[in-house]
Amino acid sequence: MNKGYVAALLGMMTSFVMAQSPNEPGLDYNEVSVGYTSMDVTSSGVKRTLTGYGVTGTYLLSPNFFLQGGHGSTHKTLTNNTKFTVAQSQVGLGVRLPILAHTDGIALISYASTDTTLLTKTTDSTYSVFAGVRSGLHADVDAGLNLVYAKTDKQSAKNGFLVNVKYKFTRNLFVKADYYTVPDLNRYTVGLGYRF
Repeated sequence: MNKGYVAALLGMMTSFVMAQSPNEPGLDYNEVSVGYTSMDVTSSGVKRTLTGYGVTGTYLLSPNFFLQGGHGSTHKTLTNNTKFTVAQSQVGLGVRLPILAHTDGIALISYASTDTTLLTKTTDSTYSVFAGVRSGLHADVDAGLNLVYAKTDKQSAKNGFLVNVKYKFTRNLFVKADYYTVPDLNRYTVGLGYRF
């Protein structure tokens, strides 16, 4: 992906003033959540399902910019009693742009460090660009769809998508579900969160 194009796109997005306040019903960027994660990983033609947990959070820095971060750890015990573990920490900077009432266009650039342990431990860095839309479909329902471009140190670039939905059952508490997929990796997360 052309770095100049990404910089120009982010520069254009930051020139707009947001019409929505951070606490407007339907959309909010100040939140933290924890959840159960199931991840299908395909390596050398072998597909394995790992399970574990994930913690994520976002914080609105200004009407246009937000920070996003998270950590997750999944594992599977193999037939020879060897433990296969994947742990990832991620941080990103995002831009939001109003499209319609209760609907934002989203762009996010993130960096993730992934530790994979199977007999030996390896660490890989992933650089990702997310671009999509997030919408408050109802006062209590928030949904998003993002296209993903991801490049790791050791693999060629991959394209995929991220879908998420959130249901607020009180003003501050919500449940959420995410589905993330790129070639050789599918990840599902279901969790509980808090808006602040």
